[in-house]
Amino acid sequence: MDKCTKNLRGNPMNVNFNNSPNFGMAIKLDKSAHLVLKKQAAGMSEKSYEKFWDTVDKAVKRQESNPVDILIRECKYRNALAAEVVDHSEEPLKNTVFTQRLFFPKGLKFLSKAEKRADKINDMNSRIETYPEAVREDYISKPVIDIEG
Repeated sequence: MDKCTKNLRGNPMNVNFNNSPNFGMAIKLDKSAHLVLKKQAAGMSEKSYEKFWDTVDKAVKRQESNPVDILIRECKYRNALAAEVVDHSEEPLKNTVFTQRLFFPKGLKFLSKAEKRADKINDMNSRIETYPEAVREDYISKPVIDIEG
């Protein structure tokens, strides 16, 4: 199994073959999220509706340059949204899923939690890349020369 598919758990959206640090937009919508978003937004007042979409737009803009993806999809067992944080580095962490609240699920706090997680993963990946990588020669011991004098 190659690196891209070893953590695949039945969801083909977890695969990204591009490991470049500036890969695309970080927040992406799954098709299953479209209907949930429409249903939630349709039941809102005009003010709440505008605030809801402004919050989503701002989150997308903040995460544009982040190589860690946030996939917004429908929850498996209820009619709510989930944000799945997907790391595409050489050694990726397991995906983390944040869901909307059970009561009053129209809020976007789950998205801000996912953003914080994505930012943290991106920061970790950036810091790890700054350290030099150990090569085979580093593990071979050099002979100790005793100088008598």
